[in-house]
Amino acid sequence: MSFGNRARRLLAGDQNGLLRWLAQLVSRHWVSLILVLAIVIVDLTIPWHGLSFVPRALIDEPCAVATALVVLGAITRFRGTPPDPKFGWSMLAWSVLIDIDHLPAEFGSSVLTEGTPRPYLHALWVLVVLIVTMIIARYWSRRAKTSVSAATVLILAGTAWGVFAHYLRDVATAPMSLWWPVTKAAVQVPYWTYVLELLIIVAIRPIHERKSLVEAQSAEPSDRTAVLQDGRTLP
Repeated sequence: MSFGNRARRLLAGDQNGLLRWLAQLVSRHWVSLILVLAIVIVDLTIPWHGLSFVPRALIDEPCAVATALVVLGAITRFRGTPPDPKFGWSMLAWSVLIDIDHLPAEFGSSVLTEGTPRPYLHALWVLVVLIVTMIIARYWSRRAKTSVSAATVLILAGTAWGVFAHYLRDVATAPMSLWWPVTKAAVQVPYWTYVLELLIIVAIRPIHERKSLVEAQSAEPSDRTAVLQDGRTLP
């Protein structure tokens, strides 16, 4: 193995280990709550909406990543294990990269924003396309059974979750044409709903805890009979 290939493998291993460590960290409730608190403090104390593009991005994008980290923590906590790094890195990256569609407007072009408060890519149709493409890729992956096909599914799934996390924040911080191209009508929900949704996400418990609770409830003795040690039953 050449030095270059070995270096790339070591670097990939470090990145994967970093993602797993990060996912486990944010899966802790107190860490996620700190992220939510930081987001709220930034949004309520810094008037970033009135800033120019670069300063606004430097404030808003970290909050978008923090939102994605809260969602990543919930996914990790629910599963009981961190997701594949391809999924995790795609999710974190696209929680920010989706905002690339703002660039044409910043350079004076309305090609993506004609008649809408935000670019056309800031709409639910993008999520629908990603989910449908992921389903098709998953079907192909099961037939092809190659590492490339499996990686494609993970990347598409991570991208969809990253875009979802981004929209979760965006629709509460400024109007967006969520239903474009059906309608250009602007949609915005109250900011407190965004905070409440984050708190609900933070409250998600591991799935094995839910299974244990269901099993414990199903194992409880009937209300109508009680089994005694000597084998008799009481009505």
